[in-house]
Amino acid sequence: MQIYVHSNNQQLGPFTEAEVKAQLASGALSLQDHVWWQGQANWLPLSQTPLATPLSPGIPPLPGSIAPMPGVVLGYPYATEKTSNLALWSLISGISAFFCGITFIPAIILGHMGLSETKKNPAIQGRGMALAGTIIGYVVFAFYVFIPIIAIGVLMVLGNQVKSTFKTINAQVQAAQSSSSQDDTDQSTNSANQSTNNAPDSSTNSAPTITP
Repeated sequence: MQIYVHSNNQQLGPFTEAEVKAQLASGALSLQDHVWWQGQANWLPLSQTPLATPLSPGIPPLPGSIAPMPGVVLGYPYATEKTSNLALWSLISGISAFFCGITFIPAIILGHMGLSETKKNPAIQGRGMALAGTIIGYVVFAFYVFIPIIAIGVLMVLGNQVKSTFKTINAQVQAAQSSSSQDDTDQSTNSANQSTNNAPDSSTNSAPTITP
């Protein structure tokens, strides 16, 4: 069986079971390092595998021993796959944020925690869910925060335009009223002049006085 080791952000191997146990005993590897071999679903910490048991030299396998069945190493079953609960709840909170809004906060927080958890322990699944929950949380956050700000800005611009339009209309109405008043004044002046011109000249048109 060929065993690969993930230690200090490096992938090492392949090693045999004896080599892994020897390096573990010498301190070259630690129980927190992760291992993987063909047939295993995920990387697992050494502490969760049978490789953590001390090597017993000089004890050969029993004659006629049965080979391990698929899914079993040295008589121990593989560890079951584990999914991050933080990542799962981040995705659930992100989806529910489309309906109730406020859950975008736990979606973002739990998403970052889930990403950190899956990064520290590659054996834990759910990085995709944590990433999706985080992204959805930020999208909803932008929708509920930036969209109202943009809407307020648009309304303010429209309000200024409406005020400017009303001022222009008011100025035009006042100009029209002033022009109408001036026309009425001119007409009354012309009428007075015409009545003066049409009045008879008493000194010219009156008949001479008869003297007896």
